Amino acid sequence: MEILHLIDTMAENGHAPDEGCGLFGIGNDDAIRRIRETYLIRRFLRGGSAEKFVVGPYGSGKTHFINQLLEAARGESCVTAKVNLTKSVDVTSNYMIYREFIRNLRTPESTPESEGEMKSLLIACMEKVKNDILRNGQTEKDANEYLRFWISGLENYHFELEIFGRVVKQAFDAYQKRNDEKFEFAYRWLSGEFDNKEINKMLNVSRISKSEQNIISKRSGLSLYQLIKRAGFTGTVVAFDEAEQGFSISSQKKSQLLSLLQSDINSINELHNGSALVLYAITPDISEEMMEFAALQQRVQDPFRGTSFWDGNTRAPLIYLTRRDGITRSEVADELTEIGRKLVELLYSKVGSEITVPREEVIEKIKSFAIAISNEDLSPSNRRKMVKGTCIMLIRLYEDGELVEPALGDDEDFEEDEA
Repeated sequence: MEILHLIDTMAENGHAPDEGCGLFGIGNDDAIRRIRETYLIRRFLRGGSAEKFVVGPYGSGKTHFINQLLEAARGESCVTAKVNLTKSVDVTSNYMIYREFIRNLRTPESTPESEGEMKSLLIACMEKVKNDILRNGQTEKDANEYLRFWISGLENYHFELEIFGRVVKQAFDAYQKRNDEKFEFAYRWLSGEFDNKEINKMLNVSRISKSEQNIISKRSGLSLYQLIKRAGFTGTVVAFDEAEQGFSISSQKKSQLLSLLQSDINSINELHNGSALVLYAITPDISEEMMEFAALQQRVQDPFRGTSFWDGNTRAPLIYLTRRDGITRSEVADELTEIGRKLVELLYSKVGSEITVPREEVIEKIKSFAIAISNEDLSPSNRRKMVKGTCIMLIRLYEDGELVEPALGDDEDFEEDEA
C-alpha cells in the first residue's frame, strides 16, 4: 500500500488499514510470530485446525491484530478472508456468513483491489497445482496432465459435503474446456446460489431449499477449506470482526449465536485435511457471555492459573488485548511512543528527503503526545487515539511542513492544536 495514503487514511479515523498493518505493529509482533509458528507452520503441516477469540474494547487494536495476522498468513501461502460482522449481517445465519466469507476471499498473490471471490479462488487453485509441478522441474505438458488427473479425482474425494466435490469438479472441467457459461454457473453455485433452477439444471444437482441452506452452507465452508489444502495452499485463515456492534442482538438471537459458535468450534476441531484457523474479534461483554454459556465455557476458558495466551500458552483460545493489572502511566506512555515512532520511521523511510524537520525532533514530539494521552487515559482504547493523532501530525508535517501536536479534548475525538 502507498505509505502516504495509509497515513492519510488513518489520520481521519485511526482505524487499522486493510493492508500494511505489518509495517507498524502495535505490540503484536511476538504474538503474531508465535501464532505463525504454532498454527500456520506446525499445526497446518499436520493438517490440523483451530479457532481463537481476540478480545478487547473498541480501539484496543483487535482489527489491527487480525489484519496483521492475515498478512502473515498470506506470506505463508494461506488463503484468507476477513468478514466484517456489521448489523446488516445476520450473525445467526450460516448462509449469510458463508456468502460474506466467499465475497472476501483472498489468495496469497491477490491485493485488496483484485479480490475476485470464488471465481478467482478456483483459478488460483488450478494455477497452484500446475505451478507446484513446474517448480519440480516438470514440463508444461506434464503439469497439464497432472492437473487433469488432479481434477478427475475430486468427485471421489471425501469432502464434508459430497455435492461440493461434484460441482467443483464440473467448474474445473468447464474452465479447462473454455465453457464459460458452465464455469460461471458452477462458481455461482459454490458461492451460495443453491436454489437457482437454471444453475441446478446445468449442473444436474438437486435444488436446496431455504430450510436446508444453513447446514449446506456450513458444510460447504468446511469443504472449501479441504479444497484449498488439497490444491497445495498451506491452509485457510478466516477472521470475523465484530464491526459496528454486529453482536448487539436480542437475547434469543444471542443464545442462537453462542450455540453456533460452539458448533463451529466442534466442526473446526473435527475437520480432516482442511487446515483452517478461524478468528473472532470480539468485545469483552461478548466473551463474558460466552463464559456464561456452559457448553462454550468448557472450550474457551483457561482452566489453570498462568496459562493464558500472554503467559506463553499460544494454544489458549482467548487472546485478550487488555493491559496487565498494575501497569504504570510511564509504561503506557512508552508503549504509545513505540507505536508513534514506528509510524514516523515508516514515513521518513519513504519520503524523508522531502521533509525539512529532523526525524529526532518529530520523535520527541511523539513522546510528548504519548505522555499526554497516557495522563488522560490508561485504557487500551488509547492506542487508536495515538495512531490517529500521530498520523494527523505526520500528514500535516509532510503537506505543510509544520510539526504540530494535536490537542486532546474532553471528547473521544480531538482537533488539531492551531496554536
